[in-house]
Amino acid sequence: MKKPHLRLEPHAKFKSALVGRATDHRYSYWKLVDLFIADGMTEEEAVEWVEYNIMGLTPMGLRVRMGLTRAEAKKIK
Repeated sequence: MKKPHLRLEPHAKFKSALVGRATDHRYSYWKLVDLFIADGMTEEEAVEWVEYNIMGLTPMGLRVRMGLTRAEAKKIK
């Protein structure tokens, strides 16, 4: 049985971290980190938050693209 794709909420906040096709709902790891930095976290806090609170959802169907460097992720619209 195929796992459903999870979507982070609030979608309006996290949609800027999506990479690839709109129907794929695959998030860029580094774009997620940068979103939390923009909210006032340090880079270390943001990485820890993403690792614990978001990456922990991947077994349930959340898709996060790890293979991009931070610079490559920033180039993707």
